[in-house]
Amino acid sequence: MDNFSAANYTDQLGSGGRDAEWDVAGPCDVALDRRFARAYVTCQTSQLMELDVNTLDSINALDIGARVGLVLTAADGRYAYVGHVSPAGFSVVDLDDFTLVRTVEVPDESLGTTPFALAVSPDEHYLFLGDAESGYVHVADISAPERAHFVDHFRLDGAGIRSIAFAPNGSRAYLSVEPVGIVVLEK
Repeated sequence: MDNFSAANYTDQLGSGGRDAEWDVAGPCDVALDRRFARAYVTCQTSQLMELDVNTLDSINALDIGARVGLVLTAADGRYAYVGHVSPAGFSVVDLDDFTLVRTVEVPDESLGTTPFALAVSPDEHYLFLGDAESGYVHVADISAPERAHFVDHFRLDGAGIRSIAFAPNGSRAYLSVEPVGIVVLEK
């Protein structure tokens, strides 16, 4: 098995990437398309970057209009969901034409301002957005991405949400919660 070397890629991305013109400014996130040909990268700027995974060349950059930190792609490969702060919430990006479809903001700052975890249910009807400091989990209906909207918010007392994963059948959500451990939500 070939050895991986993070130093090569860190240097390239940290210095702007091959022909990318962007800065690495903090925690980054990456998601791959379903063909593993494109990477979608956020690095605490307002941009979502699209990179060719083989060459690391920049293909597109999209200004989301908020400081982005999380990204994941839908199983069908059509959309990416980008979590952000300032304002707190998420945006929907159409990957076919790399355009911003909709931005959904957390309705009240008292519900949290630091989204840190993002997950889409297996049926792609719901998105969970977890806040790192407040312990709030925001639930959005994304069954029609162009009309995505929050439908519920709940708080796990004294906890920061670090990651969220769904069971394959969607019957449970697993939340990594600091300092509690794992919290399991059932339908």
